[in-house]
Amino acid sequence: PTAVSRTCNTLRVLLINRLLFAISAQSAITAFSVQSNINNFFVSLPSGIGMVVLMMSAIYAGEEDNESQKSLVSYAVLLCVIGIGCVSILLLAGAPLISSIYLEKAPEIIPIATSCVRCYAVSMPLYGINMVMLNYFQGSGKSMYANMVCILDNLLLLYGLAYTLGHRIGLIGVWISFPLAEL
Repeated sequence: PTAVSRTCNTLRVLLINRLLFAISAQSAITAFSVQSNINNFFVSLPSGIGMVVLMMSAIYAGEEDNESQKSLVSYAVLLCVIGIGCVSILLLAGAPLISSIYLEKAPEIIPIATSCVRCYAVSMPLYGINMVMLNYFQGSGKSMYANMVCILDNLLLLYGLAYTLGHRIGLIGVWISFPLAEL
């Protein structure tokens, strides 16, 4: 599942960049690079929660302790909603400042990057929940389900929504596809 996830993430960036180039200008690709940089920093939160879920669900699966697995997943989802949700609120509020730090020499792109970062912020807690489920499936020995979550979440749903919404409503449709795909 880790290899599938990394492959899907790489393909996702490639396909989204090509889509942005097709429906918008270079400025959209620049704005998306701001979101990608921010993702590289903040992805540690859901990844860390997911790694704990992976380890603990493997232990509980070996012990056939279904109640502990349910508690683990419930607690991890709650942590994603509250913990990552708080970070998301800060990122929503700070999106213009963050965008201007990255794009101080290109102020005309700041509003585009701000909307991209805000849509990413909305998707963060949802992404965390998906990481919990992916790692739960992997730790429980259900690798096929983990791979399905990776492929659907990181590639097919996101790109399908981005392509459809991007061509129908423009650039904001691509940005909205991130939280919608996670949902």
